[in-house]
Amino acid sequence: MKWFSEAVVAVVEKKSDVELSRQELDRHARGLPSYMRPRHWIILEPGQMPLNRVVKPDYGRAQEMARQEIEMLRARASGTAVIDKSFR
Repeated sequence: MKWFSEAVVAVVEKKSDVELSRQELDRHARGLPSYMRPRHWIILEPGQMPLNRVVKPDYGRAQEMARQEIEMLRARASGTAVIDKSFR
């Protein structure tokens, strides 16, 4: 099986008392060009978004979350066990 090296992964934080599904996010993203459309979604609970010291999204930690998520997806697809390096 061949794996591509890059894909768009979006990290989204839900608002309180709001249900959010991958299908809703996919529908919302349909208006984006295909190369910009997220292939994978990481949906976080309220207050779970990693922030830096000036209370803006911490892109480095978000990238690490995306790497771990992709590693788990690849392991699940290949039937290999992965140690959960939980970021949530």
